[in-house]
Amino acid sequence: MFTEHAKRFIAVARQAFIGAFVRAAVVCVAGLGLLTLLGLLSPHFWLADRAADLRVQVALLLGLLAMVLGLTRHLGIAAGATSLALVNLVLLWPLLSPGLPRVVPGWWPGFLLPTPTEAQAEPFVLVPATPLQVLSVNVWFRNNHYAAMRAAVRAAAPDVAVFLEVTPRWQRELALLRDGWPYQRWVPGAGHDGVMVLSRLPWSAASAVALEGVGPYDALRVTVDLAGQSVDVLGLHLRWPVTPGNAAARELALARLATMARQTPRPLVLLGDFNLTPHDGAFERLLVNGGLVNAAAGSGLMTTWPASAGRWVGRLPGLQIDHCLVSHGIRAESFVLGPWVGSDHRPVLVRLEVPVRLNAPREDRSTSRP
Repeated sequence: MFTEHAKRFIAVARQAFIGAFVRAAVVCVAGLGLLTLLGLLSPHFWLADRAADLRVQVALLLGLLAMVLGLTRHLGIAAGATSLALVNLVLLWPLLSPGLPRVVPGWWPGFLLPTPTEAQAEPFVLVPATPLQVLSVNVWFRNNHYAAMRAAVRAAAPDVAVFLEVTPRWQRELALLRDGWPYQRWVPGAGHDGVMVLSRLPWSAASAVALEGVGPYDALRVTVDLAGQSVDVLGLHLRWPVTPGNAAARELALARLATMARQTPRPLVLLGDFNLTPHDGAFERLLVNGGLVNAAAGSGLMTTWPASAGRWVGRLPGLQIDHCLVSHGIRAESFVLGPWVGSDHRPVLVRLEVPVRLNAPREDRSTSRP
């Protein structure tokens, strides 16, 4: 008798659990579906941009829900979740298209990345080029791993390095790198939002820039001498657009960046914390309007924020908001993420090839793809 009651209780509990799970799964699938549809409106509405930022996470959650629902034989809901996951994957696929060498897939499985073929390769003319290695890292103003940061910079040995959220203490600590990077400039900015550029290459000009037109400086522009050719490097830190006001300010900064890129007569490298994911429609608009190329195109999906020293936490998909954009003609040899250095951001190290005597892009040429 007791065994029969126990079996009946377990069966009822099991059915109740499955029923509760299915109801919760339906709510989750509906919510993730709304995020998917909202993300399609990016960049026309700031909340749509935030939904688009989470496209990777939404796709993974939908895929996981689809598998679990399939195992519980709720095939209708599983099919809906699968369809929504595929919509997100289709939108993500251009970031994985052939272009640059597949140097760092980040957390994304490398074997899933497409392999360029001879048929997909574009004809090119070999021109003389000079290598330029650049590094960017948001040091995080609360971070006190000063020695680790300096060691990482020395190991990477960039020609030009951009540091963000540089407080007075961080400025003093980074200044100790002057033996290898004697050309230094720091712009305090507002609060902890200082920008600092270090270079082993001599520069002819260095100026602070307020991308929003008014208020504190949020960028630093230097013109370095690269084997006799002038190249502009702009280190920047844009606002995190979590409110309508911040989103509007960031949009103004992005518009100014596009104009600046179009008007610059020299090769240009934009480097830093854009607080902008490649999934945001504003990212593609910046590339097109500015005549710029994403140096990480075709390198896979990466997480530059949040960074962690945890072995497994560090493998979870986050956001790529640290970027390197270059003017047309500059080629990216590699785009890699540096080690954890105590910051909530991972360092970004990019090796570029700058053609000799590269001219500015024509106004009528779109360069949104490498």
